[in-house]
Amino acid sequence: MRRRIMASILIAVLFTALFSSCKSSAAPDIIRTPIDSNPQSLDPQIAVGRPANITISNCFEGLVTIDGSNKIAPGVAKSWSVSPDNLTYTFKLRKDAKWKLPKGLEDTLGEGYEESFDTRVTARDFAFAFARALDPVTNSPNAVSLYAIKNAKAINSGSKNKSTLGVKAVDDYTLKITLQHPSANFLFALTAPIAMPCNEVFFESTSGRYGLSAKTLIYNGPFYIGNWDEKLVISLTKSDVYSGNNEVRPDGIRLLIDSDKSSYYSKLTSDGGYDFVYLSASDFASVKTNKDIMVQEYPNSVWGICFNASDTTITGDLRLALCNSINDNAFADVSPKSSSGIVPPACLLTSGTSYRSKAGQIALPPFNTSKANKYWSNYLAYREKNGQPDEISISMLCVEEHQNMLKRLVQEWQKIFGISFSVSIVAVPQDELYSKVQSGSYELAFAPILAEDLLATDFLSSFYSDAYGNMPHYSSSSYNAIIDNIRTAASSDKLLSLCKNAESHLIQNAVIYPVFYENSYILVRKNLDGLYIYPTASNIIFKSAKHK
Repeated sequence: MRRRIMASILIAVLFTALFSSCKSSAAPDIIRTPIDSNPQSLDPQIAVGRPANITISNCFEGLVTIDGSNKIAPGVAKSWSVSPDNLTYTFKLRKDAKWKLPKGLEDTLGEGYEESFDTRVTARDFAFAFARALDPVTNSPNAVSLYAIKNAKAINSGSKNKSTLGVKAVDDYTLKITLQHPSANFLFALTAPIAMPCNEVFFESTSGRYGLSAKTLIYNGPFYIGNWDEKLVISLTKSDVYSGNNEVRPDGIRLLIDSDKSSYYSKLTSDGGYDFVYLSASDFASVKTNKDIMVQEYPNSVWGICFNASDTTITGDLRLALCNSINDNAFADVSPKSSSGIVPPACLLTSGTSYRSKAGQIALPPFNTSKANKYWSNYLAYREKNGQPDEISISMLCVEEHQNMLKRLVQEWQKIFGISFSVSIVAVPQDELYSKVQSGSYELAFAPILAEDLLATDFLSSFYSDAYGNMPHYSSSSYNAIIDNIRTAASSDKLLSLCKNAESHLIQNAVIYPVFYENSYILVRKNLDGLYIYPTASNIIFKSAKHK
């Protein structure tokens, strides 16, 4: 009898263990987080915006990546070497890197594509991607980030043929990139979506629809898009062909399309809700966190007066007159985090080095009423020459909380320039403010400028003529020349000097009058670890994340 009882107990224990094992394997580890909009495209060479960056960076892998210490690490390239003159980079690619082919590509690749398609990720995939990114026909909004490559700028402007680009597939697993000039941050440029590989055979087979759906992409990263519902979710699934250096820990990611930011925190704290959320300072202000939520701060935006430089009313003389009429106490009650310049503190100069800590304070235009009146006289003469009326009326957009402060500033301006000059303050919700400034539908705005990239050089490059994210819509050949030199700076000291020149140019030409920095926040459940979040919070890498 005793033996029978012991046998029964043993069977029960084994059954329980077996059941527990089955239960565990049947519950995949899925990480859920909201994105505030549906990406218009996930074509790495043209996509823009945080939702697209997050998706692409987790579904593709470039030659190199950024590790948890914000330093360059191997990606598809297992190693690389640089010539003594710092002009030629030779990358040796892993031979086990593969393209993930989703199911159901018969309409794109034909029957039997699983057997016939060459799934190797080769040097030709990168050579084709770079050539395509710089082809003026592609019209890539981030092409400037690759201008360090030999002939890249000339090709992008249409003055040279793509065949002259300094990128060559030496063989299947060796890629050589030749630069126009040495560039201290060139490897960082290769971590951006624009530098992800693109298979030419697959690209051509999509007939102009590359990146517009889950079925018009193939993937070489740790995840692939299993489902893309443009109103609900982008579902990322762990790739079974990825062979990168580190283990891919989560089974899947759910990027839930949710524009209702006010609901993010309640969904974070509810069962079955989000695992982490991204909040602006205004959204975070109403949140009362609890012990189960970790809060991480990212000083990644600068608030200030933006002048729409593309508006013919807002001339340089008017901008300078107004900026030289701002006294030291104008913004005293706004925030304790007064700015040291335009670039937010979260941005890096080079690998592991904060730009702001190195650059220090960039001087603002001094309060000088005689100088302000001189610019004002020049502005009035310009208006008279162009037959414009003496009465000048413009508007300034802002959020409600800054309305009274700006009204006081306008009163000071009117004391200096007279009652013929009026500025109406128009308060709008912050999302609308950002949208109007981004589209150029404003004259003046007290608005935030968010760092959507990791490096100070990229943030400053966003003010390049016609660049994506150029919120003041500024166009200057002299500023463009500074940015061109930044792209070719060979040392960190030279890079620092040029970035400070760029900041000073924007401030002294009254393109932006920076006032204070502001944090964004990422709130994470404490049962989730291993997320790699860029210092600017502009991107999230999920590969090492896992629920505890």
